[in-house]
Amino acid sequence: MTDRLYLRHSTDKQTNLRQTHHLASCLGAGAPAYEDLAPSGRLHPLKRPGFVHLLDEAAVGDVVRVADAARLFRSVKDVLDVRDVLRRRGLHLRIASGPWAGMDLTMPNPTASWA
Repeated sequence: MTDRLYLRHSTDKQTNLRQTHHLASCLGAGAPAYEDLAPSGRLHPLKRPGFVHLLDEAAVGDVVRVADAARLFRSVKDVLDVRDVLRRRGLHLRIASGPWAGMDLTMPNPTASWA
């Protein structure tokens, strides 16, 4: 099982400092990071080059980690589409901060991972 980190910038003025802060322990452990630079927000997550590269390298059991849900999802449709692909590939998704922090959205009951 490998942690794979996904970072995304919405604008040219953003940095990944806040994202790397939330994912610092994984970065420190040498987890590979995949990044999409601005203006990536207009692309569906499954069409962003960095996220596609992450999916290409991921193996069953790997964990996709994002700092917060807004770095990966822009809509409920995005959540459902990405969740479906991750589940079919046997991958897990962990969100480090925000309302979905600590949940694995690929599980049948995402809140079960809180225990």
